[in-house]
Amino acid sequence: MAGERVHLGGPIAVLVALAGCTTFADTSLREASGGGGAGTSGSQGGEGAASGTGGGVPTDPTAFLPVLDAAHVCASIGECPALGRSLVASTGLPLVGLAEGATDFRFSACVEWLTAPLAEGRIGFAQQQEMLFCVAASSCEGALGCLPVEALAEGDDRCPVGDTTSRCEEGARIDCALRAIVDCGPPLFGPGSSCVTIDDANARCGFDAGCDEPSRCDESFAVTCDPSTGVLGAFDCAGLGLACGTGGESGGCVTEEGPRVCAPEELGRTTCSADGERAYTCAGVLPAQIDCDAFGATCQVEGLSARCSTPGESCSPYDVGVDTCEGTSLRACVGGAPMAIDCGALGRTCAPATGGPDGSLSGRCRRGGG
Repeated sequence: MAGERVHLGGPIAVLVALAGCTTFADTSLREASGGGGAGTSGSQGGEGAASGTGGGVPTDPTAFLPVLDAAHVCASIGECPALGRSLVASTGLPLVGLAEGATDFRFSACVEWLTAPLAEGRIGFAQQQEMLFCVAASSCEGALGCLPVEALAEGDDRCPVGDTTSRCEEGARIDCALRAIVDCGPPLFGPGSSCVTIDDANARCGFDAGCDEPSRCDESFAVTCDPSTGVLGAFDCAGLGLACGTGGESGGCVTEEGPRVCAPEELGRTTCSADGERAYTCAGVLPAQIDCDAFGATCQVEGLSARCSTPGESCSPYDVGVDTCEGTSLRACVGGAPMAIDCGALGRTCAPATGGPDGSLSGRCRRGGG
């Protein structure tokens, strides 16, 4: 899924104008993008355990990943700089708690999001699942190449402190407001889009040609003409679990409660709807939506994040004593039930919690045990 990279910043009207002018008179953008099915990998261990690969209970088809693949992804987050933020921005899944510059990574919460039955109410499920299987099978460098949004590590000189500009560089759009590089093409944007320089401080994904057509919806794509730049864009709302605005009047991506926006600095901020039926996670200027109610759960804020909590749970990923080590095993809590995750089966050891006021890592599976 590697390719040119571009931005998730600015108001919705600007965001959906980042992708290219399209000429699909007889086909939808979804067909032109080639759809995208989900891969299959690994297997789950027996009840209450996650151990070696092969032979176990097959993965729940409504979950993104089997337990072992999920554990690989979550272990990589603790090992790979910027991978957690890149995953949040690319999928809208709150795999890392982010708020006001602080980071709170809970291994159990990460595994729980990836193994929950989210397909019951998640638009764009197969598209996101394909990315996650790719990450599960990759090294740190390879994992970033699986994602349409790559967050820049702290201190990256491509975006000095205070820089909020955007630009094209080697076929990529670097967005310093979001501190990320975002792919201009599929899966987030329409096919054929590329990085276009507007002026010294602004760039967009799209075509140089001007546009004057009204905004509209093409299946899950929000197709919008930005009159200030003449760029026609097509952003796939399904990539964040959203729908395109009904009737095509605004052409914007909307939640079940209507349009919502986030500030770039709110990346990873997760909240619950007033009725507790949905979780919203900021993934740039748009919030991704997860429908907890679709699988009988209720959204509740915990730590720096939120989770879909189900009735009858005996534990939470945020309980004292969760994500602690017993030899090479991690005492986890996934889906409201205790689980022992064998880090040795992942080629790792169990590492204790680390961190301070600006960032913390729970106990986790990690190479070298550091």
